[in-house]
Amino acid sequence: MSKIPVNELISCFERMRDEHWDYCLNSAREGCVDCSGAFVWAYKQFGKSILHGSNSIARLSVGDLLPISSARPGMAVVKVKDWTDDDDTNRWYDTNPGNVYHIGLVIQNGSEMNVIEAKGERWGVVQSKLDSKWKFVAYLDDVDYTQKMEEVVMEYKYTGYIRLTSGYVHLRSQPNVTSKSIAKLYNGDSVEIGDTDQPNWYAVKDEVGDEGYVYSKYVKIEKEIESADDLNSNFFAVIITDSLGNKFYPVGQFTVEVRTEPID
Repeated sequence: MSKIPVNELISCFERMRDEHWDYCLNSAREGCVDCSGAFVWAYKQFGKSILHGSNSIARLSVGDLLPISSARPGMAVVKVKDWTDDDDTNRWYDTNPGNVYHIGLVIQNGSEMNVIEAKGERWGVVQSKLDSKWKFVAYLDDVDYTQKMEEVVMEYKYTGYIRLTSGYVHLRSQPNVTSKSIAKLYNGDSVEIGDTDQPNWYAVKDEVGDEGYVYSKYVKIEKEIESADDLNSNFFAVIITDSLGNKFYPVGQFTVEVRTEPID
């Protein structure tokens, strides 16, 4: 049976995050999961199964446990209680590295690695930092990591501006409110606007070239960007001005040659 494509596994976890699923201990059902139950539910979407329990997954369903500096999108990441000879909390796995008590999935957020996790009853499924509280990462056995993350080249179709009554809006790295803020945009700031497959969000490029996503209700579209052919059809003339202020008007087709040495 084929493995789970890493991008599709990540999409399952992003859905749980974006829909704000609840945390329910020992559960792995639609809308309500615990930390390992999120993996159980995601695997079911591909006709696969994985043991319910962070210790079970970390011991039986992954490759080598690696330092978090090795994190890549789609890897499992775990928190571990320190192992001691007399620690009865490690009664099932009384060997190093210790008792795995929490698990999440690594995702990429701009240039940073984050974690999607079913954090607890107070938080539900959230996106959090991949910090030193997490101990190890590991490749999941049933996931295909050879699939390359496709680079999306955004086509900006419109020009417009930010429309606010006060304050600012965040330009975010992903189309959701938990992702990293790249910049702050204020009322009247000019932007180029593209589509996104996420409802209520526009892909946006600001005046200094930062690219990200803005909640669509704060963006006012003014006009469609002309294509290169449209721009060429409106081409009238080129004016060259030298250092003395003299203007030259080339006629017809021409080439421009730049030299860094005196002309004989």
